[in-house]
Amino acid sequence: MAMTKEERVQLEKDFVALKSENVPVTVVDVPKVEMVEHKTLSWDEEQLILLRASCAPSATDPEFKKLLYLSQVWQLDPMLREIWLVKFGNSPAQIYAGRDGFLKIAHRSGQFDGMRSGVKKNDDGETVGWCEVWRRDMNHSFYGEVLLSEYTTNQNLWKSKPNVMLQKVAESVVLRKSFSVCGLYDPSEMGD
Repeated sequence: MAMTKEERVQLEKDFVALKSENVPVTVVDVPKVEMVEHKTLSWDEEQLILLRASCAPSATDPEFKKLLYLSQVWQLDPMLREIWLVKFGNSPAQIYAGRDGFLKIAHRSGQFDGMRSGVKKNDDGETVGWCEVWRRDMNHSFYGEVLLSEYTTNQNLWKSKPNVMLQKVAESVVLRKSFSVCGLYDPSEMGD
């Protein structure tokens, strides 16, 4: 919220008064935070039928509503597979986003300032995925490491491309942490 002219004049008078009394005053230059416009996701009845049939055919009504709710909260589109629902039998549905969904959240914030990631061996010889994320509005980066032994399923892509999968997990973990994404995980983070 912008200051009125009167408030600005009063602030300057207070500053001069404090300075003349030899009161230590620190002036902090606060950067202007850019607000990024968010597109509101909305669906008409026909689109909801298509969405339910293609993205959540076995979901209960509450599970489908939760998918729609999380889609709105995080502005991720289920039709583009930025967020999705997985349900096996009568087990409760799980709702996931991928690393690209978390990256979209980061970019949309207007504060994302870059990311580096990779795979290395630690001092114990274990394979480690790592990621570092920078935000424009913070002085320090967010960094995290994940162990292959804690995440691998030894199946599918984990078997054929373990480094790619481990790097994606590290990126997902650190992007979630650096942009306060809660209630949503990448399925690769869940392990077995």
